[in-house]
Amino acid sequence: MNYLKYISRCIEKYSGQKSYIVRIGELKRNLPIRRVEKNIWIASDAGIVLGDIEFGKQVAEEIVRKIG
Repeated sequence: MNYLKYISRCIEKYSGQKSYIVRIGELKRNLPIRRVEKNIWIASDAGIVLGDIEFGKQVAEEIVRKIG
């Protein structure tokens, strides 16, 4: 898999939205948009991403499926 091509598909222009919906398999999470640097914004919430066991399991299953 060409990971650079995959990552470039994941990058979107920020246009003022407050959150971003992430879909992993059957799960959907609404992540807040955070500014990390001038003109650089990411969708992130450590509490959701790191503390959500169901989300973590689904991410692991998707990674295994893609590289397995």
